[in-house]
Amino acid sequence: MSEVEFEPQSPRLFIPNFLSLNECRELEFIHKSSSTVGYRPIVFSTTLSHLIATNSSHFIIPFIPIRERLKDKLEEFFKCEYELFIEFTGLISWSRGASIGWHSDDNRPYLKQRHFSDVLMYTADDHNIHSVDEITEGERLTLALWFSRDGSHDEDMKLISLLSRHLLHDNMADSYLPLPASSNMYWFSKDQASNNQFGFNIMLG
Repeated sequence: MSEVEFEPQSPRLFIPNFLSLNECRELEFIHKSSSTVGYRPIVFSTTLSHLIATNSSHFIIPFIPIRERLKDKLEEFFKCEYELFIEFTGLISWSRGASIGWHSDDNRPYLKQRHFSDVLMYTADDHNIHSVDEITEGERLTLALWFSRDGSHDEDMKLISLLSRHLLHDNMADSYLPLPASSNMYWFSKDQASNNQFGFNIMLG
């Protein structure tokens, strides 16, 4: 396929190799480490708000440049007169047996703020009905982003608010930064253990 595929009646932007192999591997690692059951039993999701709520805020960092690159491409291609807002960012994996019927991404009243979707970019309305065939082998991992013209649905403002509340509650302003693990992290030190515990490998517990 060409880098840009455009159909006047249902415009779509296709950018092959938008993510590098390293970015894909990093996102897959984050998803495998942090996902939770999604909106159906064999679909799993990792959302940015979930990462904050589970003390994994540092995992948001790789998403930042990807989201900005996508937003810039989208605004340029669709000739957006005003800035778009990212409404939702998430990783969604589809296990064997999962599928979803034909739908548009704004097909519920509470989703009408969604105007554009995903890395294969298209309008979220009924001009771009699509589906996911049943997964018969392996796993389908999707980086899903929805964009909105409505600033009240700006995901970034919600994430900043959630992150601020979370960090203030824990009183740990730097808790979202990853720290190197101790070389003896599975052993009690002298000042932490009684004589009976000294040298006990807590992994066995």
